[in-house]
Amino acid sequence: MCPSRKRVHIPSQQSQFCLDGDGFLNASDTRLTKNKLCCSCNSLPCPSTCGSVCGADQVTCLSVCSSEMTELHEAAASADSEEVEEILKKRSCDPNLKDPDWNDRTPLHWAAIKGQGEMVRLLVQNGARPCLGTDTGWTAAHFAAEYGKLSVLRALHLLHAPVDKGDLYGHTPKRIAEIYGQTDCVAFLEKAELECAEYRRVAEQNGILLDDTDEEWEEQKERELAKRRETIESENTSAQGVRQCKRDYSHTMRSNKEVQKGKYSNVSSVWNKGKTKPTTRSNLSKI
Repeated sequence: MCPSRKRVHIPSQQSQFCLDGDGFLNASDTRLTKNKLCCSCNSLPCPSTCGSVCGADQVTCLSVCSSEMTELHEAAASADSEEVEEILKKRSCDPNLKDPDWNDRTPLHWAAIKGQGEMVRLLVQNGARPCLGTDTGWTAAHFAAEYGKLSVLRALHLLHAPVDKGDLYGHTPKRIAEIYGQTDCVAFLEKAELECAEYRRVAEQNGILLDDTDEEWEEQKERELAKRRETIESENTSAQGVRQCKRDYSHTMRSNKEVQKGKYSNVSSVWNKGKTKPTTRSNLSKI
């Protein structure tokens, strides 16, 4: 299993180690060699669940949690092609592992962001799946389109990667390129989308199964869309209730006005029929 970096969550006054800007252990800190590895769990610092102590100076174990950013993620994010190749040769890291700390990005996503077309080819040839999406459904092609990495889009298309997939909001890589003004990418993807659809059609006719769907993300998308539908239905129901209350209130007010109007008109009609009107000062003056 490929080792993951350790993200430390501790108060600054308790920190025994230097942290970089992302909150990771800084390997350049000389105190790491002083404290060495935990004698029980071989990590530095060891988790609080270990119940042991770390290092020569017997400091209390600090609470840590593992990030899913593997060495392969780091190498791809650093655009270190040699390191990526070395890790792939060792087969020590899963090239399709998603990092939840970075919206479920895989090493291939990072290679696309950095514009490493050759690295993209290397990762795909070693098992990386171009169809995998982030938590919002962005594939490597989406990131390449956003950053205008035309060489990456060309590499993905040559590898028959799905460059026409929509994200959670239905945006394809071409649409993303349009949004970010990447005109060269837009022109390329207009043609690539047609070729991609044709390739998919021919494969289907010949009974060839293509790896162009991220099943896990599709299930996640359905759950997300179901939640949104429930929210919309709930809001619509509430709005209908408010409108009905307003109608009922308006109807009640009209009814009250009609009753009041009818009451006074009846009194007037009684007077008009010759009933004796109440005695007033003006009536007395006429007598």
